[in-house]
Amino acid sequence: MPLSETPSTERNGGTERNGASAVIERASAVLFAFTVEQPELGLGEVARRTGLPASTVRRLLVQLTSVGLVEQDPETQRYSLSLRLAQLGSVALERVDVIRLARAAMQEVTDQVGEAAFLGQLTPHGVVYLAVTQPPVSVRVTTRVGDLRPAHTTAMGKVLLAALSPEELRLRLQEPLVASTNRSHVSLPDLLAELGEVRASGLATNFGEAHPEYSSVAAPVLDHRRQTVAALAISAPTYRVPEDALPRLSRAVVAAAAAVSQQLGCPLAHTA
Repeated sequence: MPLSETPSTERNGGTERNGASAVIERASAVLFAFTVEQPELGLGEVARRTGLPASTVRRLLVQLTSVGLVEQDPETQRYSLSLRLAQLGSVALERVDVIRLARAAMQEVTDQVGEAAFLGQLTPHGVVYLAVTQPPVSVRVTTRVGDLRPAHTTAMGKVLLAALSPEELRLRLQEPLVASTNRSHVSLPDLLAELGEVRASGLATNFGEAHPEYSSVAAPVLDHRRQTVAALAISAPTYRVPEDALPRLSRAVVAAAAAVSQQLGCPLAHTA
């Protein structure tokens, strides 16, 4: 049964809309009624969530079931989204460009805190900087797109290392660790202990470890599988990051990373 009704024209707030468009809107509302927290819903629950009449919801659910987008449990009579939607979603996610999606969140956090924001990913040779947004100030962090830094010396690198398995870390990290400054980790056990804290908190810091005059905080960017695919950082000259500023910067970077994660389809990507 096709998702269609007899073509008609209806008025909503003085604006005319084609009946077919209205059907698509209502069908979309039904699909979006299902959430990670409540993946199964009864007819009445869908009606309450969408604000649509139960008769309309029933008809739409029958049609959505007939085209394989919704499934109904024969015992409970409750509805859920089908795996066919997951297949469609995976097609879209394959085309997602994390750099493009991150730019708006990065610019927003730069405008909010007045400091540079960076996006990075892990490579076999360290963390590479993929995108940068700079504040309109004369003294700024000089890192550029394409720059490469030892992962264990940067906040972004620590976030990305913390997402690796113990075996991956063992293959990647070997003592003695190369120091970029006198604050860099050179002890592997000390670094692994910090990575455990990063893994638990979802936040990493760097105080003069990659460059003696710069400090940063970073958070992970997660995809639809909740896998870390990048890291987002706020970085500034250390003199502009007093201890009492760290909570504000931490909240800002976690919120920005969560915003990008949500665009990548990460479920339950909450801001702090």
